[in-house]
Amino acid sequence: MRREEIFDQFKKENKILAAEEAAYRELEDCTFQPDTYESKRANDDVEQRDLYEFLNDQQRFLEYKSLKSLKSKQEAIDLELKEVKPKPELDGLSVQLVNMMDDRRYQTTHDRLYAVGKEKIRTKNLQSIKEK
Repeated sequence: MRREEIFDQFKKENKILAAEEAAYRELEDCTFQPDTYESKRANDDVEQRDLYEFLNDQQRFLEYKSLKSLKSKQEAIDLELKEVKPKPELDGLSVQLVNMMDDRRYQTTHDRLYAVGKEKIRTKNLQSIKEK
C-alpha cells in the first residue's frame, strides 16, 4: 500500500510539472518585454519620490480634500442662514398677552405678588364673614 501512495503522489507531481512546462512553452513566442524600471513619467525632469515623500503628498491631498469638504458644508450653512428671516416676529397671541400685562411693567414682581396675595386673603375673609 505504501508503494501505491508514493506512485499516486509521483503522478500528481508529474501532472503539475507538465502543466507548468506547457505554460512556459506557450509563453516562449511572446516578445513583450516591459521596461518597468527604466520607464519615465510624463514629466521627465521630476525625480522619483521615495516612500516618505509619497506619504507626505498623500497626507496633503487628504487634508486638501477634507478642507474642501468643510468649505462646501460651511457654504451650505451660510446659504441656509441667509434664507432665514433676518428679523423675528411675534405672533398675534403673544402681542395680545404682552398688551394685557401693562400693569406688570410698572410694578416690581414682589409688590405685584404681594398685592395679589393680599387680595386673596381679603376675599377669603369677606366670604367667611358672609357665611356667618
